[in-house]
Amino acid sequence: MALLAHYGSAQRACQPYRAKTKGKVERPFRYVRQDFFLGRSFRDMDDLNAQFEDWRVTIANPRVHATTQRVVEDHFAEKRPHLLPLPLHPYDAVLTVERRISQEGMVAVGGNQYSVPDTTRRRLVEVQNHPAEVRIFEDGRLIATHPVLEGKNQRRLDPGHRKPIPLTRRAASVPTAPVAAPVARRPLASYEAVARCLANAPEDHTPEPQNPRSNQTGRHRRGQSATARRSRAPSSAVRAADLPSTVAQKPQPGGRKR
Repeated sequence: MALLAHYGSAQRACQPYRAKTKGKVERPFRYVRQDFFLGRSFRDMDDLNAQFEDWRVTIANPRVHATTQRVVEDHFAEKRPHLLPLPLHPYDAVLTVERRISQEGMVAVGGNQYSVPDTTRRRLVEVQNHPAEVRIFEDGRLIATHPVLEGKNQRRLDPGHRKPIPLTRRAASVPTAPVAAPVARRPLASYEAVARCLANAPEDHTPEPQNPRSNQTGRHRRGQSATARRSRAPSSAVRAADLPSTVAQKPQPGGRKR
């Protein structure tokens, strides 16, 4: 709506499900996309504009339009007196979006990263993406401007957005070269003599001393376990005299009955 008002145009809604009421406004865009952009490459925006101007003058305008059957540039010359002049200033309004500042102090715009000052207090900032530069605002105040980066996955860091490192921290962060300690030089015969002495030294087979308290404790525990086994084991020797008188003894084989 603001764009139409700036150029003195008015909107006109089309009837639903009536494609013929839309006119032919969208058709030229497909023609430009297929006939100009297809199969071309561009170094930068200036190269694109130069190639487009040459294509417009030599190919697009001298052609005969398929619908009107008239040469495009001749037909446009007849319509030019009835057209309104362009405004003195181009339409410069842009879409303002919110972006979150990363932990590295960068803001993502159009697939690229742009820095913000370390003094920024808010995590959410307003970003305006202009044709030639990116403007970043905090609470309505401009805090950073960057030229638009070409391509994707690129970073632009403004040195003025980072606080200088103190000299003490800078000196501490610089690694120092290790100091080489002097190493004593000895002849190989001395190392051979030490190895021979170690090889001929007798092995020590002296048993380790035991704690007498621990030995007494071990004997005490072994005595307790033996007593417990004797108390749990049943007695296998039973005398006949200990049996009750009412229990008859088993007769011996080959003996007589009494």
